[in-house]
Amino acid sequence: MFGSSGIYFDGTDDYLAVGEVVATTGDKNFNFETAGEVAFTFDLWVRPDITDDVDQAFVSRFADANTNWVWGTNATKISLWWRKSGGSYVNVVEGSHGMTAGNWYHVALVRESDAYGAFTKWVIYVNGVEKATSTTVADLNAPSGGTQPLIGKTSVEFGGGGSPAYFDGYMDEIRFSKGIARWTSDFPVPKSQYASSNAFSIYDANDGDGT
Repeated sequence: MFGSSGIYFDGTDDYLAVGEVVATTGDKNFNFETAGEVAFTFDLWVRPDITDDVDQAFVSRFADANTNWVWGTNATKISLWWRKSGGSYVNVVEGSHGMTAGNWYHVALVRESDAYGAFTKWVIYVNGVEKATSTTVADLNAPSGGTQPLIGKTSVEFGGGGSPAYFDGYMDEIRFSKGIARWTSDFPVPKSQYASSNAFSIYDANDGDGT
């Protein structure tokens, strides 16, 4: 999207593993629980090669069939699905994305909190426009075993078992921001590469690294 390249995923077996989780406390980890630093933002640019009737994972985390979550698209929907300790799969937040194959889109998943740090709501944006909102409580804490978050893959189908699903297309500027809801209403999409301010992981196709 920015610079000379994007990260290509072939839809068959390509994905990125987001480093090992070496800390279980503080803000430099992938624990997105509903206590402590509740607010966070996942955002990235995507150019899907297909959008019809298929699971397309942006980011997921999988301990086992009983504890996992995934954010991505399924056919016309953009969704966050979550399951914990063998409970039912929960469709935490979902809306129609309006994306078509071969075009770039900025997508964002935001969890907001109030002035006291308490959870208030989830919001999904596509190209800076709100597509879904929900007040369903769901913690995305580190599953047992400290499994790595995966970009471009989910180990189970959205909302159930089945085969792994992979993203088909390009991604760029993949950013994880903890302790901040970057947007709380519709916004102009970013116009340049991200800096590291308030983010603990950025994956940029132009430098091939995360910060």
